[in-house]
Amino acid sequence: MIISAKGMHKHPTHKNSSGFTLIEMLIAIAIISILAAVGIPQYNAYKIRGYDAHTRQALTDIYKLCNAYWIDTNPSEPCDISTIKTPIYGFTQNPDVTSTLSSLSRDKFCASAKHKDSTNAYSIDRAAVISPGNCGSVESRVEEVSLSTPIYDDPPEITPEENLIAEMLAEEFVDLDDPNREYEKISPKVSEVSCETKWANTSYTGSAAFAVDGDPKTKWTCEGMAKIGFDLGQKQVIDAVNVSFEGSVSNGNYVKIYVDGKLVAEGIQGATSKRWDIDNVEGQTVTYETIAQPHNEHNQTATWSEIGELTIEAGNS
Repeated sequence: MIISAKGMHKHPTHKNSSGFTLIEMLIAIAIISILAAVGIPQYNAYKIRGYDAHTRQALTDIYKLCNAYWIDTNPSEPCDISTIKTPIYGFTQNPDVTSTLSSLSRDKFCASAKHKDSTNAYSIDRAAVISPGNCGSVESRVEEVSLSTPIYDDPPEITPEENLIAEMLAEEFVDLDDPNREYEKISPKVSEVSCETKWANTSYTGSAAFAVDGDPKTKWTCEGMAKIGFDLGQKQVIDAVNVSFEGSVSNGNYVKIYVDGKLVAEGIQGATSKRWDIDNVEGQTVTYETIAQPHNEHNQTATWSEIGELTIEAGNS
């Protein structure tokens, strides 16, 4: 029987040139595994640094806004998260960062924060120094940092720029409630006056200089409402403003008192001596303004402005 070769087909025995051998596949997998072992932890550490940057930024914002609140009010007033979230200060809470700030005055200030995707918590103190961990004296919802891998043993270092900002803020910070500060009564210089009018043409009234000449029997007087400004020569911590009278005094005034342009006291200055408690406000200039409002129980409004003698109780910053 004759078999024709026409019906037979040849099958190739060489390997397909477009494929990979087992050895090549194993080498590729090994390379990918090595890259993953090195790259993934580094990438995770990079993400943690980014999360922690959000945390430190939140603490810096809290510190700055609380200081703005204390400038507007008083350093002894408590500042908390709800205070700086008001429209006037505008703190915007990062939804991924838990910030904790108990209602504290400036001398006890400390805030804590932690990003939800980071194991690191940070705190900022009254000197604007950001440190790892939570506030030791503040009740906090932030858990203690638990480090599970060597990668997070050392939190990312604060950048030189952040350290510079912290140092600048610390230099500007003044402990206004320092119990060791000594105050003295100072007769400041008159820096401005809107009006000087002699009372009945008497020689001991009229001039603004009479308000600080050390003699309460002489007095600055002005027909109408007026402003008179005083200058300490340098910034000091002001504890009180004293206004006194002797001799003939015609009336009192409803007054407003400003330190460096900020209203710090308001009320009735009777025709007697009075100590206006300013409660430790740092500043250089004091402005005394009389207002056309009733100044006694008889609902009377003064038509003249006057000061017998004005002194300022102040101490070095």
